[in-house]
Amino acid sequence: MKKILIIAGIIIVLFLVYFIFSRSKSTTKTEYEYYVIKKDTIVRKITATGTLNASKTIDVGTQVSGIVSEVFVDYNDIVEKGQVIAMIDTVTLATSVVEQEANVLKAKSQLIQSEKEYKRYTDLLAKKAVSQSEYDQVNAEYLSAQSTLKSAQAQLNKAKTNLKYATITAPISGIVISRDISVGQTVAASFSTPKLFTIANDLSKMQLNAKIDEADIGYIKTDQAVTFTVDAYPDEEFSGSVEQIRLQPTTTQNVVTYSVIIDAPNTDLKLLPGMSANLSIEVEEHADVLTIPLSSLFFNPESTDTSATDKIQTTIWLLCNDKSSNGKEYNGVFMKPVVVVKGFDDGSLVEVSGNDIKVGDTVIIGSKDVATEKKKSLLNPPKGGPPKMD
Repeated sequence: MKKILIIAGIIIVLFLVYFIFSRSKSTTKTEYEYYVIKKDTIVRKITATGTLNASKTIDVGTQVSGIVSEVFVDYNDIVEKGQVIAMIDTVTLATSVVEQEANVLKAKSQLIQSEKEYKRYTDLLAKKAVSQSEYDQVNAEYLSAQSTLKSAQAQLNKAKTNLKYATITAPISGIVISRDISVGQTVAASFSTPKLFTIANDLSKMQLNAKIDEADIGYIKTDQAVTFTVDAYPDEEFSGSVEQIRLQPTTTQNVVTYSVIIDAPNTDLKLLPGMSANLSIEVEEHADVLTIPLSSLFFNPESTDTSATDKIQTTIWLLCNDKSSNGKEYNGVFMKPVVVVKGFDDGSLVEVSGNDIKVGDTVIIGSKDVATEKKKSLLNPPKGGPPKMD
């Protein structure tokens, strides 16, 4: 039993030693990311969202109240300017015209009577058969009769106009994109003009109303090229051009934007009013310039502070072969600092210039720590021999 315990103890000790020295020890290794400097074209683009609408849209209403008696058009119908599209019941309006015509006749008869009295009193005044006050009274009644006739004629013209307004016609040629009335519906025009139809003049020419941030509005110019996509056709890109920059600002949650109107051809009629669009406007382009990733301006192997300088001149690090190129070694990699002049950037690439850089040079754009594992075991001991055992 004693021998068995000794053998078991030896086995346990060997197992523990093997376990300790065969464990993996994690280490880290710094790896660098590189970019080969080349000449490229940098384009600055402004992105925004907007809403598509017809180039000209008119809401058709009515100036008179009444019951809708006829509706002659529906959604998507093509209409011509002056075409009758609806009717308001005319019974009440026609009765009003008759009443006003009667008032005009009554006013005319009163005027004729007043005119005769006026002429008679004029002759009597010349013969001093009536007093001046009596003549003035007749003269006032004559002028009042003239005024009553003009008022009655005005009311008659108004009644005739209202009767004419009962016939709703299309103000422009186009397509009906909205119909808000039905036969038998009562419309009231007492306080505001009710909307009956919405007519778009031509859907083959759309307008995109884009909201541009105040920080970017200075880059926008008329006739600039615009590309945009809509959710209905995510794989298709549409084009247009800037037509107008509206100066009226809009403030939403302390963000100031300006409306930019963009002409968008729609010959295949794929674009519909009300669609949301994601657009991009090319505002500046630099072609055939030396470019490097913007992240390379933030790389600095000698400091933990990786914030890029706001100065025009900044330092980047180029890969070099050895110390003979004024290089410094960091984690087994030789690199050297070079001062360059920053130029135009598109948010990803930046234009640079300088006497010490050229096409084909390799710039370090960043670094990362990569975990590595190195196993220690009794069969494969580390340098310096196996660990000493107490």
